[in-house]
Amino acid sequence: MDKGYSVHRLPPIYECLKEAFLFQLQRRLDNRTEVFFISYPKAGRSWLRVMLGEYICEKYHVSKKFLTQTYLLSKKAAISRMIFSHGQLRMGSRSNRSYPMDFYKTKKVILLTRNIKDVMVSLYFQATKRMGRSEVIFSDFLWSYPFPVMNFIDFSNFWYENQSVPRDFLLLTYEGTKDDPEKSLKRILEFIGIQDINLEIVKNAVEFASFGNMRKRERQGKRRDRRYRPGDFDDEESYKTRRGIVGGYVDYLSAEDIELIDILAKRLGNPFVIY
Repeated sequence: MDKGYSVHRLPPIYECLKEAFLFQLQRRLDNRTEVFFISYPKAGRSWLRVMLGEYICEKYHVSKKFLTQTYLLSKKAAISRMIFSHGQLRMGSRSNRSYPMDFYKTKKVILLTRNIKDVMVSLYFQATKRMGRSEVIFSDFLWSYPFPVMNFIDFSNFWYENQSVPRDFLLLTYEGTKDDPEKSLKRILEFIGIQDINLEIVKNAVEFASFGNMRKRERQGKRRDRRYRPGDFDDEESYKTRRGIVGGYVDYLSAEDIELIDILAKRLGNPFVIY
């Protein structure tokens, strides 16, 4: 008998059970993980994941089908278990505390941050071009629920205040990593505990993960990972590799929105909030 449920959506009780199962599965993986790459959504971690994955695949002769499956990749390479995470951030709830902070006392944490205004623009296109949210003007997106500007500041404040909790902590900026990717990749590898870093493989990994090469592979639709495919092949703004530049927000945000974001970041933020 028809209960009115979409063929694409489970009844509510099964949705809850599915969510609980996935949470417990993620919790098991997190418990076994030694190094967490943590960032706010759209802080520019995708190319970092590809660059790191390419190095590990080449250095340890692991199949590239695991290139962006960081936990499995590190497991197969027999190195420190790693995972990319948003640090238990629950979008919309402005909560970073799904786990007690003590959870990280035995972990290494690499925090990637980025200019808040570039993050907001990238978030907007992720929501409207890749996740199916109705298009609105930028101002409405910035200052409506779930209030992404304040969410980003809260997230950054949380990690700034708790940076001494993990066993070891490394701060990376998207801007600094883009400026010198080879140096940044070497810092990451050293932090992870990789021995005998191969500088030639570092150079090749940086080239492999360059914006031009990532965009070319995305346009050709050759990636196994659906996260690295465009929402619409004919819409440049729907690509995962959308622009890959620093300071591109000036082409999208109004002067009033830029000024207000800067005021909030200055008054409520910390050194982890770049503006």
